[in-house]
Amino acid sequence: MAVPMGEGDLDYSTFFKTLLKNNYQGVVSYEMCSPLRDDGDLKTLEKYAGSFLKYMGQFR
Repeated sequence: MAVPMGEGDLDYSTFFKTLLKNNYQGVVSYEMCSPLRDDGDLKTLEKYAGSFLKYMGQFR
């Protein structure tokens, strides 16, 4: 079950900090291909995409 970035069990923060520490210059993509906790309608997809962008802002 997919949840918004930062709300799940995976430690993405450490992963992205490690990328920055190692001067990663590539892109990061976000896919919503598993069932979403809050339904899969367009409003939910937009909410999750927005939360991803907000979450990733801390790694600039």
